[in-house]
Parts: sequence; C-alpha cells; structure tokens
Amino acid sequence: QKAGDAQAASPEAKDPLQLMRERLEAQRAAGAGGGVKYQVMRDDVAAPGASSTAAAGAGQVPSSSSSPGSNALPVPPEKELTELQGRLWSVCHRDEHVAVYACVRSPNLRKQLLRIDLRCERVNPGSAAIVSDVALRFPAGISAQEADATGLVSLAQGELQQRSAKVKANIGTAPFVSPGACDLRCQLSYTVSQSEGSDPAASSTASPSFELRLPATTFLVPRPMTEDDIAEYISANS
Repeated sequence: QKAGDAQAASPEAKDPLQLMRERLEAQRAAGAGGGVKYQVMRDDVAAPGASSTAAAGAGQVPSSSSSPGSNALPVPPEKELTELQGRLWSVCHRDEHVAVYACVRSPNLRKQLLRIDLRCERVNPGSAAIVSDVALRFPAGISAQEADATGLVSLAQGELQQRSAKVKANIGTAPFVSPGACDLRCQLSYTVSQSEGSDPAASSTASPSFELRLPATTFLVPRPMTEDDIAEYISANS
C-alpha cells in the first residue's frame, strides 16, 4: 500500500519547470515530424516622409501634397501673393475736394524699383466746384519714372469727373537702405474752379501736403543662409 501511495504522489511532486521542458520537447518532436510550418512574408513598407526623402536625394523637389504626413506649411504661389498685395489700398490724403488712395506693391529687386499704384476721386461730386489737373509730387531725392520734367506725376488730366483710373508710379529703391516704416512727404496739386468756362482768374490752385506711408515690410527680402551662417549671426548679435 505504501508503494502505491508513493507512485500516486510522484506526479504531483514533479518540478513545474521540468514539466514545461518536457512539453516543449514534445512539441519540437511533433514539429520535426511534419507539424505546422510558418512562412515569413516580407513586404517593403515606406515610412512616413520616406518618399520626400527619396525625391530629395534624387535631385527632385518634393511637393507639399506628396507627403501627407509632413508638417511643412503650404506656401502660396507668388502670383497669389502679388494679387493679394494689389488689393491693399489705403487713404493717404483727403480734403474737401479730393481723396487720394495708394497701394504699395512689392519691390522689383532686379530693376531696383518700387511700384506704387495711385487713384484719386472727388469727395463731393455734386458740388458746383470743378476739380481738374490732379498731380502728385514726391519728396526731394525720390524720383518716379512716370514724372514729367517738373517732377509731377499726373493722376487725372483735365476735369476729374468722379474717380480717376489707376496710375502706376515706379520709384527707385536706392534711398531706402534699412527696413522700417517710411513716410514720404508728398505734395498734391490740383485746380479748383466754380463753373465751366469761368474766368481763369477765378480759379485757384490747391497744393496740400500729405504723408504717404511705406510699410516696414516693404523692403524686406528673403536671404538664403546656411545653418553655420545663422549660428554665426546669433553669436555675433546676441
């Protein structure tokens, strides 16, 4: 009876690690005898942004739409920026007879010119006064290509009915050596008469002065720099 009790208790006293080894050996033996076989499938999966890196390595410029995982902000084309900039009109002068509007465009670096679009309109079209020959003069040292021999840029020749057409004035960028808001002290010139065909002696010439502001960003241009250039600039100016 004691021998039977020892045989019954022997399986319970076996080490659990030994049992696991025996099971693993049994599974290996079964596998070697024609068990389940596994086949490894290897597919080339591109990491996010890998297509852009490959294109850049091949000498191509990756587009912002080719890598949806990219954090780069889309840059609008230059044509759209130019069109948007051409809508930024502001009032630079207004009196009882005439209002003058200006739109400062981007500078032409190759020609070293800054284009300013100008318009003028009558403030009170129903008035009996007649406004004619509206012209603008830039301050000394600033010359416009469209100016005549006396230095005047014509905004409206003859009688100003309601609103003049857009006039382009291209000034040189040489006097502007540093970025910053710049106020051009300009002078407006126009003739006021009371009725058509009246005595020229009854006509008067108005010459009000006003300031045409150029924004601080007008003459800012991008400058390509390497990381070493940036580090050197920071160390020299910090």
